[in-house]
Amino acid sequence: MKEFVLIAILLCVFKIGLTQKISNFNVKYVDKEISTPYRIGCDNFEPTFLKIYIEKLITAQKSIDELSSLLKNVSYSKYSRGIDVRTKVIIFYRKSKKQTTICLDSLGVIFINGKPIKKNKKLYAFINLLISD
Repeated sequence: MKEFVLIAILLCVFKIGLTQKISNFNVKYVDKEISTPYRIGCDNFEPTFLKIYIEKLITAQKSIDELSSLLKNVSYSKYSRGIDVRTKVIIFYRKSKKQTTICLDSLGVIFINGKPIKKNKKLYAFINLLISD
């Protein structure tokens, strides 16, 4: 019973974080085909790719609105598998120091704040479109 309550609270916290007003977001990425000897987790993205990742700060309201809309339709997965991160998005909110971190691999797997989400082709395509410009 305690586990159920804890899971419910965590889901509420994640949903609340995803419904706040986004001020801007930062996209960091490397070539999806880059080879590494081990999986790169979300926390290890910057140290591993320190000198080669590309960074874009997105402030366009249209992109912010699109990301916000896509995040409202996210469903979390109860199955967790590893992720080999090639793109990392850090979302900053208005009037808050809180951040949301989205990590993507090259195969369509997405984690939000360390939790896997169900396959979301629209979110994956949107973020990939941002890095292809």
